[in-house]
Amino acid sequence: MPLCLFLSSGVDSSLVAGVIARDLNASVQCLTIDAPAGNAQDESIAAARIAAHLGLPHRVVAQEPFLDQVGIADLLRLFGQPNDNTGIVSVIAVAAAARQQDFVVGLTGFGGDEIFRGYQKQTFAWENRGLYAKPAWARQLLGRALHAVRPRDSRVRAFEALFALPDNLRYLALKNNPAIAWLRQLPGFDAWAAARFAGRAPFHDQVARFEIADVLPGSQLPAADIGAMSRGVELRTPFLDRRLVETVAAFDPRALLAFGQKSVLRRLQARYVPAEIARKGKVGFVYPVQRVLAERPAPAALPIAVAPGWIQSLWDQRGKSEFQRLTLRLALLEEFAANHGGL
Repeated sequence: MPLCLFLSSGVDSSLVAGVIARDLNASVQCLTIDAPAGNAQDESIAAARIAAHLGLPHRVVAQEPFLDQVGIADLLRLFGQPNDNTGIVSVIAVAAAARQQDFVVGLTGFGGDEIFRGYQKQTFAWENRGLYAKPAWARQLLGRALHAVRPRDSRVRAFEALFALPDNLRYLALKNNPAIAWLRQLPGFDAWAAARFAGRAPFHDQVARFEIADVLPGSQLPAADIGAMSRGVELRTPFLDRRLVETVAAFDPRALLAFGQKSVLRRLQARYVPAEIARKGKVGFVYPVQRVLAERPAPAALPIAVAPGWIQSLWDQRGKSEFQRLTLRLALLEEFAANHGGL
């Protein structure tokens, strides 16, 4: 069966490449998506070095033609419902290149971040576990006291946005900061959060479980599967092998978090890829949300009850990176409602 590897310059896919080349003594065609010239998100050069070190064939795939082909309506068409995972564009680009070379199956590193707690938000939750463990009333009281003393201090505002909140809003604030203030204005939002994020588990464990149980099957895997299958390519995800997932789930969280982000996988990666060519930080695919939304007018109406001016005030923030995901969701929701006669 023709097989290729979707290789980024990250830990997960490079570890898969290392196991194939060194442990299995096999070869696999590596495909890496590039980025527009001069973009700091470009992984292709680092990925080429990794492939060369492992003696694997490598090809760089241009993403730009696909960026212009996938807008709001296209995202809805692909997913069949509102989903803001624009990473589907990069999967489509690589899958198209794979199919051109007669590959019908692609190996990926998907799932490594979820299983090994590799996201920055998971590291943040761990590093601040002592503060998160304090009663909500104590965090909120401290937030009010700090605000009274230094209302304009950016660190105080960050504390208020991330910590001075009820327990059931901690994850949502961490993932949507600073847009959480707008989300809380939605009718029923706090009540939904209270029901959805109930529980007494340590916050860093709650984050990890939500990423695995909700985000992975609800967003990440659909983007990967739909994007690849739109070009006739099936994906295989070694990190989601049940035996591996069950083994890692039994680890003490300290083994995954106490020694730095993705420390377990980085130690394994060092067996195959020298430190000087291994990428240190995390780089994600960047969809041009600002360009897509720039000329689009604010949604005239949404199938939800909101305060007057709420839509426009939020839409006016769409040029800021921290608001782009939420404003993209507004555009998707408007388009979906228009195509389906409301919700």
